[in-house]
Amino acid sequence: MSVAAKQPAGPRQADRLPATIDRSATAKKHLLNIPDRKHAMNRPKGVGWCGESATQGALLFHGAYFFQKAINQAGKPQHGDLYANEIPTALRNLGMDIQAWPWRTVKMPLFTQWLRGRIASSVPVVTGMKIYPTKHPSWGLDHFVLAIGFQGDSVVFNTTWQLQQTFRSHRSSSSRPRRGSR
Repeated sequence: MSVAAKQPAGPRQADRLPATIDRSATAKKHLLNIPDRKHAMNRPKGVGWCGESATQGALLFHGAYFFQKAINQAGKPQHGDLYANEIPTALRNLGMDIQAWPWRTVKMPLFTQWLRGRIASSVPVVTGMKIYPTKHPSWGLDHFVLAIGFQGDSVVFNTTWQLQQTFRSHRSSSSRPRRGSR
């Protein structure tokens, strides 16, 4: 799950990929000034709210402040925290225009190019990743982060643990992220 969110510029646009990829994505370095957000302390016991905190960072970048509890409620979750299919709902319900990556057509180099294009256009991307491969092996992802920049062939993420990390995107060009329940 990956979704780019931005303030509406007018009538709501369709959620589809552009016909061309933004060429500014070929720049060597771009970093959005978005501090990492940690999970709210008032979240339900036993859940992480990484999706809520990553979404909050994207919203704040666009000047929209919502408590993580309001973000959670806007997604109408079936569990205590937001799952991949609920984050776009939350963003739409909070008045944001979104552009979701079509995971059925996953090709890592194209995804990386799309991700870099959004960031180069000053649009952070809430995305999911698998960080614990042996815990919940049926899940295609188990953590949400906010992609905020790139440097060379690396993407910079806010982890929601008050830490920024980089991921070398060219290493994964032959891998295919799995669409998961989380």
